[in-house]
Amino acid sequence: MHQQEPGPDSDKSGLSQKLPDTANSTVPATTLTPSEAEPHRHLQEANLYNTEEERLKAYAHLLDSAIRLPGGFRIGLDGIVGLVPGIGDLLGAGLSGYFIYAASRLDIPKPVITRMILNTAIETVVGMVPVLGDAFDFVFKANDRNARLLRAALEARDRGQSRTF
Repeated sequence: MHQQEPGPDSDKSGLSQKLPDTANSTVPATTLTPSEAEPHRHLQEANLYNTEEERLKAYAHLLDSAIRLPGGFRIGLDGIVGLVPGIGDLLGAGLSGYFIYAASRLDIPKPVITRMILNTAIETVVGMVPVLGDAFDFVFKANDRNARLLRAALEARDRGQSRTF
């Protein structure tokens, strides 16, 4: 018996592979009118806020209270990094700065953002004092404070209140 050589439209097994030509085909685009798109955009924004709030809350927990010590006291990455002489407190301020940046993207009122910056500045400046500053870093927990401020601001916005904190 004699086998045929595979042709241009067949694979090595000799079976024919006829594939549709999709290179020049187009898929019709669907467009929504503004009134149809508006409810969807609102749902997407609401989902973004809830997801971002949860993510930032978890980030603050990691920075300030993720590790449980004997006796129930909790510490986080920020306090541990702050133990590194010289650069530790500045690195901690950078980590906290990301939280503030992400919160500002959620359109939190400026007075709340200012208070977050103040919390972080207090922790950074006092944290630079040898020994006592390191203890202060573990106790003050600026990121947990900022997470509470964020939650209160988002809840106030959801209730339609324009109160600042």
